[in-house]
Amino acid sequence: MIWSKSQLPSAPIGRPRSVVVPGASSGIGHASALMLARLGFRVFAGVRNEEDAGALEETSTAARLSPLFIDVTGENLVAAAESTVEEAVGGEGIAGVVNNAGIGEAWPLEYVPLEEFRRQFEVNVFGHLAVTQAFLPLIRAATGRTVNVGSVGGRITMPFGGTLSAPGMRFSP
Repeated sequence: MIWSKSQLPSAPIGRPRSVVVPGASSGIGHASALMLARLGFRVFAGVRNEEDAGALEETSTAARLSPLFIDVTGENLVAAAESTVEEAVGGEGIAGVVNNAGIGEAWPLEYVPLEEFRRQFEVNVFGHLAVTQAFLPLIRAATGRTVNVGSVGGRITMPFGGTLSAPGMRFSP
């Protein structure tokens, strides 16, 4: 769906609203984090290393961006990220989570190492669930939302795209 500028949500005046965007180092997650910051949200932008955190801090919206170290496949790292956000926002909660972290590598299914296939599910499926479960109390406190970003591969499979499409199918109606 493409929204016009008048349809985009904005943070209420006088009350900063916060969102969490895992996978904000590049691509759609990076663009989402920057857009939400421009709209007035305080964005906890999920990164996995110092270099990506530094790049976010150099953007024009850096005042509204807080790098959040998170790896969605690590239970302790997800819990630590949730604690960091909870400490920062207190009882206000968060307006939402944009579950964007994801990986995708195309392989012929007969050759894909099983560990690689499992790793894609860990990030693209179980990671989204782990983040949602961890942040749900903060989402509920602010009557927030969860947005799950998936691959178009959930609807259409290209040759050698079975590894990309299988995790994306979780978003099919």
